[in-house]
Amino acid sequence: MTQRESSSVAFQLCAHVWRSNQGATRFAWLRLNQSMREAVYLAVNSGMHFAKDDFERFISEFRGGYWIGANHEEMYAAAVKVGNISACHAYEHWQQRKPFIFVGSRMFVGRDFHWEGRRVHCTSISPDAFIAVAPKGWEDGAADRFNNKPDKRFRITRDQIKETRNAALKDAA
Repeated sequence: MTQRESSSVAFQLCAHVWRSNQGATRFAWLRLNQSMREAVYLAVNSGMHFAKDDFERFISEFRGGYWIGANHEEMYAAAVKVGNISACHAYEHWQQRKPFIFVGSRMFVGRDFHWEGRRVHCTSISPDAFIAVAPKGWEDGAADRFNNKPDKRFRITRDQIKETRNAALKDAA
């Protein structure tokens, strides 16, 4: 084991799963990929420490492109929800983006919040903005957010968050 591997408990867990997976069963890529994905979630949810380059190493050393998947934002959401800041930092480093801090917490895909007097749902994040939608009917609380077309779409930048925060501080004073 190299010095880099010993720097992160989360990486060590994933390395162990990679090396030891299916020792008692026949090999199957599907089982390996699912196990690796679950190992990252276990590391995130149990509060294990992540090194800054762990996600990059998952890709390069454990064929992470196959098991991290298109819904990798869910890993970030899990890290934010449990407060695993080292996992957040590792993910942000991998995605080459700074966090969007909104109302005291990092923004993640799937987060519901209020914007411009409307209840909205974050649907995607890029390095310079995130997208939030307000499905029709959310105003009365009866809408099913997965079955309704968006009534309004917002592209929210860091400057807009800052302006909103400053306006709230001014109103509070």
